[in-house]
Amino acid sequence: MEELLVKEIMTRGVVTCNPEMTLTEVARLLSDADVSAVVVVDQQGRLQGVVSQFDLLEYFGKGLDAVTAGEIMTTPVVSVLPDDTVKCAADEMRKRRVHRLVVADEEKTRVLGVVSATDVIRTMRGLGV
Repeated sequence: MEELLVKEIMTRGVVTCNPEMTLTEVARLLSDADVSAVVVVDQQGRLQGVVSQFDLLEYFGKGLDAVTAGEIMTTPVVSVLPDDTVKCAADEMRKRRVHRLVVADEEKTRVLGVVSATDVIRTMRGLGV
């Protein structure tokens, strides 16, 4: 069986925010889009970081308008290439103890998609592995 590639299972149309967005705005974006993380990009669309639901938990009950996505984003971004295998992505998630990987271009500047642990699990179920 040929190895499945990340580009075959990744989610396109990634939810993004800019580094200046307040955590109130990020929380609203996460909730409205029903996603667990947003990718932070600059004005030119270049990859900067990731803010997840868990990153926001630290600020529960604090002034969310006084903190920006750029201040709490996770960097460097853990990423994979679209032509990497799903097994490679799963191994990287396990090794780095993350739930998702940004799928980026070779220069790691442009966001092409996201592959999550859920995407990998669905693939495993469908393939019977």
